[in-house]
Formats: sequence, structure tokens, C-alpha cells
Amino acid sequence: MLTRLSPLVRTLQKSSKIYPAAASRSYGGGGDVKTIKQLVVENKQSMDDLPVPSGSWQESKSARDFRDNRNLAISLVVLAVSYGVMHASGGDQIFDLSMKEAMKVEVDSTKYEKIEQ
Repeated sequence: MLTRLSPLVRTLQKSSKIYPAAASRSYGGGGDVKTIKQLVVENKQSMDDLPVPSGSWQESKSARDFRDNRNLAISLVVLAVSYGVMHASGGDQIFDLSMKEAMKVEVDSTKYEKIEQ
């Protein structure tokens, strides 16, 4: 069956090359089909529409590095101060893994019924 359809498909492909309106009609578009280049220019999505860098890249990199290093230093100071406040108030005991008193739990077995099996 596919051998019967292949001449028909070839004929349709050749007709779309000869008659471009037939190709646009097959996509449901009409005669006002835009090319990719026209769409790119219309929507300003080409390389020509991107902003062009100006100024020294070294100056902008130095300014960005200074800002990042300053933010890192400030965050380390805030971390140290907050840990110092927590330590002074006794809040660092949550990090103590050897809290034996908290592990000791007294259970009164007289309050529970004996379960027989």
C-alpha cells in the first residue's frame, strides 16, 4: 500500500516547490506567511538587538568582586556574633550530644496493665 502512496507524495512535494502558495495553504496560513528572518527582525531577537558592552570589564569585575567579598565578610561577622550570643545565653547546649540526663526516663510500671499472651 505504501508503494502506491509514494508517487502521490512525490508529486505533492514537487508541486509545493513550484507553487509556494500551495505549501502555505497546507499549513493553514494564507499568503502572508513570514520567514524566520522577518520574524526575528520584527520581534527584535537578533544579535544586533543585544546591548553592546561599554567600559572596562576589569573595573566592573573589580567592583563586583569587592561587593561579593564585603558581603562575605559581613555574613561571617553576623555568624560569629550570633553564635557568641547563643553561647552566652546557654543555647549551644542543643549541640551537646552527650546529654545523659535527657536520656534518663523513669517509667512507673505499676500504672500499666500486664498484657498476657
